[in-house]
Amino acid sequence: MNKFIAALVFAFTANFAAANPMVAALKAEDESRLCPAAEVSKETRLLKREAAYVLETMGLPKDSITVLVATCGDYAVAATSLNTIIISPSLAELPRGERLFLLAHEVGHLANGDVKRLLALGDELAASAEALANVDKLMATLSRENETAADLFAAKFMQKVGVNAESAASAFFARMGLLQLPGTASHPAAQSRVAAIALA
Repeated sequence: MNKFIAALVFAFTANFAAANPMVAALKAEDESRLCPAAEVSKETRLLKREAAYVLETMGLPKDSITVLVATCGDYAVAATSLNTIIISPSLAELPRGERLFLLAHEVGHLANGDVKRLLALGDELAASAEALANVDKLMATLSRENETAADLFAAKFMQKVGVNAESAASAFFARMGLLQLPGTASHPAAQSRVAAIALA
């Protein structure tokens, strides 16, 4: 795939890109270089346990997703390759409900095959001048659909474990100052996301 297209594809996978300095890469070893691994601590162990809890609860093999705890910004968490999630240690500072929602959301991206779909779109863009001319619209549409699906995956997980997904998502969006903001090219508006989660 054209490197420009690949970079564009992965830019849309970052969670809250404005507050998240991660630069996505295709391989986990590349990711660990871009975001230095955090020292093992009670926080890193907690986050890895909770990520494993999401996988187990949703019936996914525990080795199907690699979880890297790395220093990549406050509350940063993103699915950045076909089977890798990067988590900032600061995520451990959040209340449990918010942590679980964010972790489940990113697991949802990988479980739903979102990164694969973005890569497939990248191949289509690289092969079609017409598609490339509409890159912003195509990428935005797919990314926003992916975000909604990942939210619903997280909501399903939260229902299984008896945690209110609507409250957790709303609290996190409020913490990040997002509730009154419009949506972005890659993410629907926070209020719209909370409303959809409430109906899940």
